[in-house]
Amino acid sequence: MKRKVIGIFVVLVVFEIGSITSAFAEEINLSLSPSRIEVIALPGESVQVPLSLTNKGSQTQSLSILFKPIDFAAKQSKMFPFTLTKDEETLGDFIDVRPDETVELLLVAQIPKDAASTDHYTTLLFQTRNKGTVSPQQTASYIEAGVGTYILLSIEKEGEKDRGVTIEEFQTNRFVNTNDPLAFTLEVKNEGKHFAKATGRIDLVDPFNNLISTVTIPVSTILAASSKNLTHETERISPKGLFGKYVAIATVTIGDQVLTQTVTLYVVPKNILLTILGILFAVVFLISRIRSYLLKTRRLSRQKRKK
Repeated sequence: MKRKVIGIFVVLVVFEIGSITSAFAEEINLSLSPSRIEVIALPGESVQVPLSLTNKGSQTQSLSILFKPIDFAAKQSKMFPFTLTKDEETLGDFIDVRPDETVELLLVAQIPKDAASTDHYTTLLFQTRNKGTVSPQQTASYIEAGVGTYILLSIEKEGEKDRGVTIEEFQTNRFVNTNDPLAFTLEVKNEGKHFAKATGRIDLVDPFNNLISTVTIPVSTILAASSKNLTHETERISPKGLFGKYVAIATVTIGDQVLTQTVTLYVVPKNILLTILGILFAVVFLISRIRSYLLKTRRLSRQKRKK
């Protein structure tokens, strides 16, 4: 199954060819906040999102400003025309940031009145220009660094209800040893036109519907036409002290939509489980031996009658 995953993208990237000194690399230290931008807008609206770009290095950095469509958003017909402003002036293709300076910017998106109902996924990058050196051995080298943020822009019609999110899979081991933590797989599929924000929990209850334990699922973004495992970073439930039949209930909330699914499991101590398996094996072996004895006895009886 093809999965599309989005994560936090505030990272200093360094590309190296040849040899560069560590001192030169340390001079490039950039940060950008927020790490991810998620905006829901109506046609005709003007969206403005504040950004903070900081140069923590010791030299002025001349940075190229790049907007790039995210690769997994292949269904986008074209990239949305975002702009950046500083002190109410629109920036061009680059910006200079002095040492220890924080530049306050505005990301601007003017939504056309006839805009289609769809999502736009874009990366905003601030990338240093190539700086080259030549060593005494004539070895050329250069360094590039950049910092960026993901932009998720969802254009929705007024009153539009996009309910394409479903629980695609919820499972765990059917038989669990008391010494092994309970691990769950909860995968959610978004077949709608827009990204969705999902949160939820997994409750473990006994046969009398008493709550035994709860795992909280943190807020997660599920892109349109994609699936996502919501439990890969959640805590596990310890079954220590439990015995018997239990039910795990998954609850996923997307806005005012609530999805639920259950799975039944059995918790058995390892020594009891081994004892039960041993008894079953012994019973099967005994039945097999008795059956073999009875068949042999019948054959001997038939042979005697023939004589």
